[in-house]
Amino acid sequence: IVWKDLDLVFHLGQIYVLHGQNGCGKTTLLRLLAGLTLADHGEIFLLANPASIGDQRAQDLVSLYQPSQRGLWPSLRVGDNWRLQATVQKANSTECAQTLQELREFSGALSELWPHQLSTGFRQIALITKTLIKT
Repeated sequence: IVWKDLDLVFHLGQIYVLHGQNGCGKTTLLRLLAGLTLADHGEIFLLANPASIGDQRAQDLVSLYQPSQRGLWPSLRVGDNWRLQATVQKANSTECAQTLQELREFSGALSELWPHQLSTGFRQIALITKTLIKT
């Protein structure tokens, strides 16, 4: 048993953080919420309806699993990592260009740095920003 009597409510448009020790079930919970793993017991509801494996509604959920040394391509500058993420997400090209420009203006020199040049804190900011880029 990973959890017993777990009851969570997430509100649309909000950002939540899942933090805990190794082996406490963080990844399992994310996989359950994303519809990648079937629960042994209990139910998961998305938008007040039961969810199932491969549920299309789960595609609208964004989850970030952030291992300390992964997530950014080392051969690309931070801004190029963001641009790649937008391409993978098939974002609208006009909207994407505008969003990337806003990110460059907001982040200043961060977008021009290479991943190996980032402190832990700036790496986390770059990864979270990359994760939030979606259509």
